[in-house]
Amino acid sequence: MPMQRGLLFPATAFCLAAFAFASAMAQKTPIQITADLTDAPRKLYHAEIDLPVHAGPLTLTTPEWIPGAHMPAGPAEDITGVVFTVNGKPLPWRRDDVDLYSFHLTIPEGVTMLHAHLDCIVTARVSQKIAVLEWEKLLIYPAHIPVREIPIQPSLKVPAGWGVGTALTPLGAGPYPVPAAGSITHFAATNVEQLEDSPIIAGEYFHEYALAPTITPRHYLDVVSDQPEDSKLRPAFLAEVGNLVREADALYASHHYNVYHFLLTLSDVAGGEGLEHGQSSDNGVGEKGFADPVHQLADADLLSHEFTHSWNGKYRRPVGLYQPDFATPQQGAMLWVYEGMTEYLGNVLAARSGLKTQEQYRDVLAFTAATLDYRPGRDWRPTEDTAVAASILRGRNQAWANWRRGQDYYFEGEL
Repeated sequence: MPMQRGLLFPATAFCLAAFAFASAMAQKTPIQITADLTDAPRKLYHAEIDLPVHAGPLTLTTPEWIPGAHMPAGPAEDITGVVFTVNGKPLPWRRDDVDLYSFHLTIPEGVTMLHAHLDCIVTARVSQKIAVLEWEKLLIYPAHIPVREIPIQPSLKVPAGWGVGTALTPLGAGPYPVPAAGSITHFAATNVEQLEDSPIIAGEYFHEYALAPTITPRHYLDVVSDQPEDSKLRPAFLAEVGNLVREADALYASHHYNVYHFLLTLSDVAGGEGLEHGQSSDNGVGEKGFADPVHQLADADLLSHEFTHSWNGKYRRPVGLYQPDFATPQQGAMLWVYEGMTEYLGNVLAARSGLKTQEQYRDVLAFTAATLDYRPGRDWRPTEDTAVAASILRGRNQAWANWRRGQDYYFEGEL
């Protein structure tokens, strides 16, 4: 493809100079958001949000195009119980007729702070003992402003006794303590772009493991599980993940983050996941997913794939896939670089780290090539179109899959 179509764009706010970000934050009053996960076992999350405002028309929005999802996956249909108040009195609102993610309000004269309460019905990544918070489930913020320019101060409340794992910086004593019963954990101010990029795992059976202590910055593996024994990870597996950090350090020879957290859920109830973020990754497998080498093989490259995305996809992102807000559609023609190259490098790192063997990776490549060779849809649909059309191919009907083609930009990109 022509070189100009493959430009890599510096995508995220932690690529900016720290002093410039701090200066911008100091000039604006941040949104205050408290996420409440105490009802997580009932599959409900809550948020209390205070937004600085001024008199006149105001449009607020919730995220629609979620980075890494490659489709408009925002949870607008699950956001419920929306109530706006000023000085304790309800303020009427109206949803936009076309953009269903947006809310229109009129702020009365003399009002400088708007309070919003909202709930989210959570249909996945939650169980009686585990909760995963992707912040887009509870975010609401002014529309038509680049999200990296909107400061926000997050806080978190979880069920008593649950531990918390996240790349967000906690305020107060100690990193990532188990919150006291009924307490709220406050985090350092950030912006809406970075908050959405900083998920949280929480659970009753929580462990945090330090990885590769000779590597700077620090890397951690945070794990929650439904059963207490599952979060006590095997020494061999922990050694392999430590190897992954060392191998990535040798391969990429750079670090654009201040800390990195592998977030891992082990549950047959909460469902699987693999989603990249700049300073963390959200990884979900079955209860016994890493209990032994046999179970591990199915997801052996999960952590290395999402870790690689921190460099390829987050720190640098192909042109068209980075947008200044979560309302503008992403353009996916270059997903064969974003995902295909990550698929390749993630597998290479998995083999170098011991998460899988070199022989196993060669078998995977052979299987991939054989599968694509018997895919007649390649006669009519080029690989680039599987990337351009990613949002209508992801998670869709699998009937006639060989003729329709799916997200082949992963596998053809790797080859």
